[in-house]
Amino acid sequence: MYLTTKEGNQLAHVIRYLGSISDPTPCPVTARRMEPGSGSCLAKPLTLAAMSLGYGVVQLDVTIVNTALNSIGNSLGGGVSELQWVVSAYTVIFAALILTAGALGDRVGAKNIFMLGFAIFTAASLGCALAPTSAILIAARAVQGVGAAILVPNSLALLSHAYPTDKERGRAVGIWAAGASLALTAGPLVGGGLIELADWRSIFLVNLPIGLGGLYLTWRYAADTRRTEHRFDLLGQAAAMATRSRAATRPSTV
Repeated sequence: MYLTTKEGNQLAHVIRYLGSISDPTPCPVTARRMEPGSGSCLAKPLTLAAMSLGYGVVQLDVTIVNTALNSIGNSLGGGVSELQWVVSAYTVIFAALILTAGALGDRVGAKNIFMLGFAIFTAASLGCALAPTSAILIAARAVQGVGAAILVPNSLALLSHAYPTDKERGRAVGIWAAGASLALTAGPLVGGGLIELADWRSIFLVNLPIGLGGLYLTWRYAADTRRTEHRFDLLGQAAAMATRSRAATRPSTV
């Protein structure tokens, strides 16, 4: 049986149509595939948003607490040493654990570790907001530092995985870093406004919607990294923590 030219064109059109509906389209929001570049059109920008939230909230909590120290002292009591540790407990643990947290992400997968870090940071923020004493607040701030140490290196790993080309990666990392710098700078302003509107506990409660939003976006859109083998340098980790603790406990000259 021979087909006319018109019939052949119609058959080719039908074949192309069947092929188009059988091949998953990469762009709709409902797409389920999570590999970078092959999933939803929103996967890359929303992965960038999640990573920026993670890094941004870490930097925000470096400076936002400084504006609340007077209010914290009036509410919970304690002297200069306790208030110093409200700030230092966070930064010491953050700086001491950041290298190990990055290596852990390489071994287990950056997505799982990043989500764990966000969960720890968010829960610790709630603990800070509910702290009845300065000792509990300091302990909760230390746990916040654990979450922060996990968030930063693994957010960069997930961002690099989501943007495989140098040009895209450079632009994404620039946005990621700029957002964190903005959060660091805005910390005192945001903290002052929240304390004026509510009280010092609100500076920690603001982290809750950020954490929940970042967790959802990461779970829904971020693609995990490949696992690699890395040995943990326990001696180096102990030395880093001791160095940071010694620096934090030096008398302030201010």
